Amino acid sequence: MFCCKSFAEKRINQILALVVCGLVITVPGVEGAEEESIALESHSHSCSVSVEGRTILRIRCGGGYSTPEERAKVIAQSLAELFRNPQKTVNFHVVWEEGKAIAFAGQNKLFTVSEEDARANKSDPLSLALLWLNNVQMEFYRIREGTEAKEVTEGIASWCGSNFEGKATASGEPYNPYAFTVAHRNFPIGSVLLVTNLEDGRKVVVRVNDRGPWRKGRVVDLSLAAAQILDIYEEGLSEVKIEVLEWGG
Repeated sequence: MFCCKSFAEKRINQILALVVCGLVITVPGVEGAEEESIALESHSHSCSVSVEGRTILRIRCGGGYSTPEERAKVIAQSLAELFRNPQKTVNFHVVWEEGKAIAFAGQNKLFTVSEEDARANKSDPLSLALLWLNNVQMEFYRIREGTEAKEVTEGIASWCGSNFEGKATASGEPYNPYAFTVAHRNFPIGSVLLVTNLEDGRKVVVRVNDRGPWRKGRVVDLSLAAAQILDIYEEGLSEVKIEVLEWGG
């Protein structure tokens, strides 16, 4: 059994404990908030990675490791490092490479999803990687029931297609359709938003990196990745609730 305790923000005072085969590693944290725990739970043919009791991904294939458990331990260690990150915002994105979807937090690789993983989870590599990565960032930004937002609004969301890939955004970074980003007319660049599809309750966390949308009646223009998580990829539009979690700037 592997268990790890860590913190996601710089106001944290904590100890990170990694327990692997009886080995305990302690890492001092920063001052401030309650502890979180990352835990592994083995099943008959899989191993789930959970944060505070919420399963964020389930490994069903070894993927180059001897067992799903060994692979899950490596992923959990990557998440522990991520949750100790003092930054308020991180660029969560997926890179497609040689038939595999690789999930990143900034420059740090978190996990890889292969065709084998996708088949085992009755999905495709890109969709599964985006689903798992959104679960990870929900924990990184500490989304909880009753989380207090700095501002709340509602409106129609659209999304930006892959034909804009590589074009400069207002932040200066190129548009990546497989990053969790969004365009908004006036929220500060770097702001972190929780967007909820009001039709079915699906949620995604996005980072403001561009201006728009410019069509009347629309309030945000989501990346393809965010649109896929909210299940508005095919319809193109949906009524959403937008909650500001962190102001950029």
